[in-house]
Amino acid sequence: MLSATTRLSRLRLLAVLVTVAGVALGVAAIVLGVLRFNTPEGIWLVLAGVAVSVMVTVAAIIVRLALKIESNTSRLYNQVFDLFEQVQRHGTLIGQISENTSISDAAKSVAHRSREREALRGAIYEEVRREDFEAAFHLIDDLESRLGYREEAENIREETRSMCADALRDKLRAALDHVHKLLDEASWDRATNEIERLNRLIPNESRVNELWQVLEEKREERKQALMRQWNQAIQDSNVEMGIDTLKELDQYVSREEAAAMQATARDLFKERLLQLGISFQFAVKERRWRDALAAGLQIVEEFPNSRMAKEVDEHMAALRSRAGIPSDVEVIAKSTAQDTPADAAS
Repeated sequence: MLSATTRLSRLRLLAVLVTVAGVALGVAAIVLGVLRFNTPEGIWLVLAGVAVSVMVTVAAIIVRLALKIESNTSRLYNQVFDLFEQVQRHGTLIGQISENTSISDAAKSVAHRSREREALRGAIYEEVRREDFEAAFHLIDDLESRLGYREEAENIREETRSMCADALRDKLRAALDHVHKLLDEASWDRATNEIERLNRLIPNESRVNELWQVLEEKREERKQALMRQWNQAIQDSNVEMGIDTLKELDQYVSREEAAAMQATARDLFKERLLQLGISFQFAVKERRWRDALAAGLQIVEEFPNSRMAKEVDEHMAALRSRAGIPSDVEVIAKSTAQDTPADAAS
């Protein structure tokens, strides 16, 4: 398509020539009129020359404006024509896009099935690795129901069930080992709580149910060991060991067994009180005020209802003063086994 300059070149040349000719004619008339200005024809010639020059100039301006308008119109036409061609080309592309987007969801699912299949596989194995088997089985159901891979879903389901069983066995084994460790440590309350927890999680597991029998057997073994230790302490007149054993044995014996041991225990505590009293007396006699204070505190703490405890308690303030210990400083009772008469005599 020709440009506006090329198409209107002749018209522009003609307009220029006409303008030049008209202006020349007007100027000639003005010059001729000026030469004959004294005559009536001269004045009319001047006026006619001016009129012609003005008219030609105005006409030249109008023609130039018209040519400019035509040039802009032609340029706009060319641009609109180019846009029209682009719209036609884009219309074809839009039609193709429209056809592609009109594909049904089922067709899209078929087109992207392989990609979704791989994504589901990766998600399933990730959940299995994290031991979130509930989420894994849910994803396996999606693989079967939504994508239609029944055989593959069943294979993965079986594999996941096997991994789930292995993980549960490992956790159960660790829990059983933990319970046996608690039983070996005689932590009966913690072991009982752990067994109850396992019973709630796996109510029909025989190995968990057997733990109750193991618990009773371990408790009985510990009880018998303490009974032997108690009898040995009584036989050896080992007051310290006897009292320590009796304190632990209290949780194992029945009321009847406790009643049978009551007389021996009473004698043992009397012997213990006697030993503490002798240690206290020797410490006071030898002016070992700190040892006396410690022995007195043991008497008060272990035998608070005894007459000896009341008598010792009356002298505690004086013992503190002689030992150089302020009344606001806490004094902890310690074992005075080394303060026996034999040790004091030596």
